[in-house]
Amino acid sequence: MTGSHIMTQSLTGCRIMTQFLTGCRIMTQSLTGFRIMTQSRTGCRMMTQSLTGCRIMTQSLTGFRIMTQSRTGYRIMTQSLTGCRIMTQSLTGCRIMTQSLTGCRIMTQSLT
Repeated sequence: MTGSHIMTQSLTGCRIMTQFLTGCRIMTQSLTGFRIMTQSRTGCRMMTQSLTGCRIMTQSLTGFRIMTQSRTGYRIMTQSLTGCRIMTQSLTGCRIMTQSLTGCRIMTQSLT
């Protein structure tokens, strides 16, 4: 693996920073979870995992996406140049909200 590495360690956790020719990556680990942040020429991504769940945030030249997962369900939020979409799924059902240049739409499905 090419690049430079910097590792920091303390009583509560550690951090590793890696620099490449195309970007950088930061990995952080603590007592409650860890986080990985990656940045390149085309965008960045941050993945966080904790005791309650995880989250992935992705940003590129055309938009961004946030995926969140917990004990009760998950949610995906996507935003692009043409609009956005939020998909939520939980223990009771799911919902999809879509917004574009022409309007918006909400689809809901429940178990009851």
